[in-house]
Amino acid sequence: MERKIGICLNFDDEERLAKIKNFCEEKGFVPKFMTLKTIDTDFIKDCEVLFGFFPRKVLRQAEKLRWFQCSYAGVDKFSDESLYHSHDVILTNSRGAYGTTIAEHMICVTLMMMRRFKPYMDNQNRKIWKALGDIDSITGSTAAVIGLGDIGSNYAMRLKAMGAYVKAVRNDKNKPSPYADEIYAPDEIERALKDADIVALSMPSTKDTEHTITRERLAMMKKGAYFINVGRGSAVDQDALVDALKSGQLKGAALDVFSHEPLESGDAIWDAPNLIITPHISGNTNLPLTRDNIINIFTENMESYLKGEDLKNVVVRSRGY
Repeated sequence: MERKIGICLNFDDEERLAKIKNFCEEKGFVPKFMTLKTIDTDFIKDCEVLFGFFPRKVLRQAEKLRWFQCSYAGVDKFSDESLYHSHDVILTNSRGAYGTTIAEHMICVTLMMMRRFKPYMDNQNRKIWKALGDIDSITGSTAAVIGLGDIGSNYAMRLKAMGAYVKAVRNDKNKPSPYADEIYAPDEIERALKDADIVALSMPSTKDTEHTITRERLAMMKKGAYFINVGRGSAVDQDALVDALKSGQLKGAALDVFSHEPLESGDAIWDAPNLIITPHISGNTNLPLTRDNIINIFTENMESYLKGEDLKNVVVRSRGY
């Protein structure tokens, strides 16, 4: 009987797709490439393996599925046990593929805020030639990195290299990191927020991370701090964040994720001052290195899968990551 693998990726890089095809065939699988608009449900029904990103309803139709290698790092949408025909279906994510691209995005917006690029660009559009005064620096700053996984660690590494003092929050505070000067548990987050010039969130979406940044915690942050969120919008009280920007409690913010996506044109957050908005693109696959990382995680896991060995990045669905 044929061993089938359904593949749905959000990039159409011919060279890399050919590499995946050849690899799957060498391993004895019949691959079929699809897009979200060309899902072949008849083929999916017989798939032993899925690789990429599929609509939730498609997973329910995969009656022979044994392993789903998601091409994303965040898999909260796929953690519901009811999506799978069996509790034994293995779910793995692509944690480790996105650290470079998202961390560089975070460094970019950090410097844009600190060096007042948004108002300078506004002045450029208005043809105004005017110096805007004092700026800030990563060097000598204190940063609170909330979520010290692959993404948070990559950001913290770059901050440290640029002269920042880094406080971090992670589930296991006793696990050391060369990129953090202080590490706190999630229930100690307020100690990390205290006196931080930069607060950056890179957490997955779970019940435990919802509403991590409340109105009360925004108020206890250092006045004039900068805020970044590349994790999930559910972690932040978005209305309170807008108020913190309007009042000057926050000097600036950069958001790549929001409580509701896409943002509606009438959402008040569009008009918040000193806010950089990007449409959930910090972790996409536009960087070739990211695509290579996703493929390498898949091929390494396929080798382990065929040998009956433990896979990398196995997700505990009850936990969401």
